[in-house]
Amino acid sequence: MATDPGKRFLSPRERRTVEAFAEVFIEGDHEVVTPHDLANEIDRQLVARSTSKRTRSLRLVLFGIEYLLPLVSLRLRPFSRLSYAARHELIEDHLTRAKAGSPLEDA
Repeated sequence: MATDPGKRFLSPRERRTVEAFAEVFIEGDHEVVTPHDLANEIDRQLVARSTSKRTRSLRLVLFGIEYLLPLVSLRLRPFSRLSYAARHELIEDHLTRAKAGSPLEDA
């Protein structure tokens, strides 16, 4: 499916969230994909699927990661504005593995 190369799905704020999240997952000096490249590819894929209800709900997920996830650990800055170490800790503590009582726990 061809898409307009200038068309974007992610807002600048959502893009910062995706890049900050990707930076934690792309570790190592020899990685071939940068957070910026990954955000570009995700944006391109989302433009192609922009009519999907699941794709549109991604905006809510990104909002939650950017603003609500930091509040869970009493951090007052948005996710993308936190240090690498703070973002890594949040992901490890709340998203990597669901704990008993967590909303992410398998039912």
